[in-house]
Amino acid sequence: MADRKVWTVMAPEGFDAVIGNPPWEKVKLSRHEFLKSSGTKRHYGAQIHGLDEERFAQQRDEVANYSRRLLARYPDLGNGEPDLYIAFTDLFFELCKGQGVVAALIPGGLIRSQGTQAIRQKIFDASQSVSLSIIDNRARFFAIDTRFKFLAVALTKAGSEKSKREPITLLHERGTPTGLETTGTATIGRAALAAVRDDLSLPEVRSAAEWKLFSKIAEAGVSWEEPGCGWTPKFCREVDMTKERPKFLGRVTPGALPLVEGRMVQAHRFGVKGHVSGTGRSALWEAYAIGGSRLSPQFWIRATDMPRANQHRADVLRVGFCDIAGQTNERSLMASLIPAGVVCGNKVPTILFPDDPSEERFLVWVSIANSFAFDWMLRRVLTTTVNYFLLQSVPMPKLAKDGLPWKKLVSAARELRTLDSAGATRETYERMAQFRGEIDAEVAVAYGLDLKDMELVLHDFPILDRGQMGLPGEAKSTITRDSVLAAMAKRTGSRSTVWSRRAVEARTLGAMAYVPSELSLGGEEIEEQGAQSHG
Repeated sequence: MADRKVWTVMAPEGFDAVIGNPPWEKVKLSRHEFLKSSGTKRHYGAQIHGLDEERFAQQRDEVANYSRRLLARYPDLGNGEPDLYIAFTDLFFELCKGQGVVAALIPGGLIRSQGTQAIRQKIFDASQSVSLSIIDNRARFFAIDTRFKFLAVALTKAGSEKSKREPITLLHERGTPTGLETTGTATIGRAALAAVRDDLSLPEVRSAAEWKLFSKIAEAGVSWEEPGCGWTPKFCREVDMTKERPKFLGRVTPGALPLVEGRMVQAHRFGVKGHVSGTGRSALWEAYAIGGSRLSPQFWIRATDMPRANQHRADVLRVGFCDIAGQTNERSLMASLIPAGVVCGNKVPTILFPDDPSEERFLVWVSIANSFAFDWMLRRVLTTTVNYFLLQSVPMPKLAKDGLPWKKLVSAARELRTLDSAGATRETYERMAQFRGEIDAEVAVAYGLDLKDMELVLHDFPILDRGQMGLPGEAKSTITRDSVLAAMAKRTGSRSTVWSRRAVEARTLGAMAYVPSELSLGGEEIEEQGAQSHG
């Protein structure tokens, strides 16, 4: 970390261009990293052996001292374990002269993370022009997860405070055998961004139409913290699957509660998979058909072995969601009601609403969270994990408690909860699809969307209905999209009947809407009597 005087000697007025690929690591030292740096061959999560505790403590202190020096020099690093790329981004702007250019490869967290808000605000304010290319690692540019996204950033530093600030250019690019291919472009005005994202986090919109839609939903919605709305959440990770692992029990034991894992929760469904055998990555799980949900966990835990502050949650109804997700998954957010008498692992964070802990509140939240409109918004800010900050950055629709739309959502979600264990018949499938379509239409209208808006929303879910029968001459089924748009057309009073006609034709061929691909194997999961009773 060179002193400022060193840089001043090299370029008294600053550099015309600063180009770099800063390190992306956090300033911390783990036992795993220490052992690897010492030449030990190991994988993350393996047991620790042969650790020189004295030498490790010494190096850890050195890293802590370096961290404190960084924080003193670059206050925008915030608290906790500093990200080196934030410090380097700050340095790049410090070294660049007015009207100069900063070009760098930086993790995608710069445009979305809570911890980068200060540096994001700083560089946007100090830049005359901002161009950001979002690039995923599928082409394996770096030896990291292929789902990881990074940014190619090009910024022109403003010459003065009066310099014109141009709109932000947001590009989406992907690797090809010959280089990069642009797959989407959006121009975002800075005032317009600040109006819908007060932390200036950038949604990953790929066109002017998507930016218009994002803004429309954001402006129509309300903050979770809006006074009087009743959505102020109390999040909790009830049990840590690693820390509390020694307390888990492998069989039913008097006084022990079932432990809920992420794979056991899907949209409007609780108990969608059951443990068969094995543990860890080699564990075998059975997927239960729609209408056949039941609780069959891998582990149990005594309530007294839960963290004391969380024990009361096992006694009450709450909502939970899978926190492992992705922008290109079949669906990104999957949430359900979590009944009393179970404990959720850390991959299923749960939520209580202290201002209104009623069952109706939970039913409405689950309806909103599992809707395509909410999911579409979340996909604009998501990477691979649904953290609390990102989740709450998606506004809730304006819904008056006990108003007609509210009551419709409560009724439909309650029916879905009942149908979840009513038996895997075709009637169950079709009724659940009907209620989910009605919920999607009701939430979309609450966000102020029309039929054209919903068509754009559904373009973002291209791998729905895998395994379902497509219409004649079409390569794949679109029954879920058609069913949603048919419900939307009915809800908005549209005269268009094309979507309804397509959905009816698809159902006649045996296709079913809202069925996850893992259950779309020709419908074998449906009880024979149910299939026969419907032709």
